[in-house]
Amino acid sequence: MGVAYFAVVEDKIGPATLTELSAGRSEVATAVRARRATAVAYGAGFATLFLAMTLGTYRRGDVWAWKTLLAGMLVVSMLILLRVPFLDINLRTPGAVTGAATALSTLVQPAVVGLGLALGRGRLKSASQS
Repeated sequence: MGVAYFAVVEDKIGPATLTELSAGRSEVATAVRARRATAVAYGAGFATLFLAMTLGTYRRGDVWAWKTLLAGMLVVSMLILLRVPFLDINLRTPGAVTGAATALSTLVQPAVVGLGLALGRGRLKSASQS
């Protein structure tokens, strides 16, 4: 996460550093960091999902399982959206340059997951019913 959001360590891509590759073009460095930030977001979100599912008992229809799915997607979405302020991404710049399109399209993900969870709401059962 530190490599994606904060330039604390020398960022190497193969034998070259990110500074050498970007050669004074800050948008190249931002685009590389934005891609790494997306990977960090998905990793954290799905690690949240995996741990919640494996550390608890999963039974089809349990309310907590659906809440866990929602929480995992929200973690992914929030970390992707955090790229905008942390990497100073201009949302008016073409997405191929800065990853702005990914940040904006991530707003669709929680909507799709929310719709799926809402459609399955009738199958849920509370802990007192099991």
